[in-house]
Amino acid sequence: MDIETFNAAAWLDADAVLRPCAAVDRWIDELVDDRPYPDVETLLGHAATLAAAWTATDLDAALADHPRI
Repeated sequence: MDIETFNAAAWLDADAVLRPCAAVDRWIDELVDDRPYPDVETLLGHAATLAAAWTATDLDAALADHPRI
């Protein structure tokens, strides 16, 4: 999905795009709520800023569905 489509998507559709990345509800909620983004780089920067505040519980949730390395 390109950034313009993401920005214009219904809330649940935008949520569904982000959820496979990291299932941290408040992270997803904030990223979707803070739309529109002018470009992908801004979205990624904002995502990283929000992720920097994750707790250990958030990190566990984010990694729960990812295979072990």
